[in-house]
Amino acid sequence: MIRWPTVSPSGKEVLFEAFGRLWIQKIGSEKAKAITRGDVRPISPSWSPDGTRILYASWHDENQGEVRVR
Repeated sequence: MIRWPTVSPSGKEVLFEAFGRLWIQKIGSEKAKAITRGDVRPISPSWSPDGTRILYASWHDENQGEVRVR
């Protein structure tokens, strides 16, 4: 299931969560690139205003949650 799709500020890419990982896909492309490993569940990702960074919360049952910037 794809969750939290968010278009980049440039309008050229979309960021989303699927299969417990964050992905970026160029709009019009059929291939997405995973940008997280899947060891923690990313939640509610968003782009920085200039599109150079991604902010998201993460959750792991043992380590609990945190806010991450990538």
